[in-house]
Amino acid sequence: MIRTIKGAYEKIKELDPATDVTLYAIRKIVKENKIPYIRSGKKYLINVETLIEYLKGDKK
Repeated sequence: MIRTIKGAYEKIKELDPATDVTLYAIRKIVKENKIPYIRSGKKYLINVETLIEYLKGDKK
């Protein structure tokens, strides 16, 4: 599922309310090109599943 950075953060919080992942951490991951993203105007769109795989440490 494709979400903005804030939307991805909210989805992760929904899946794991006790998560230590922060909105700032997700922004940093995206801006450092650690996961693929699409720019739409000022927004960054990311695949939440890809973000979760990255956070788990799964490398593809």
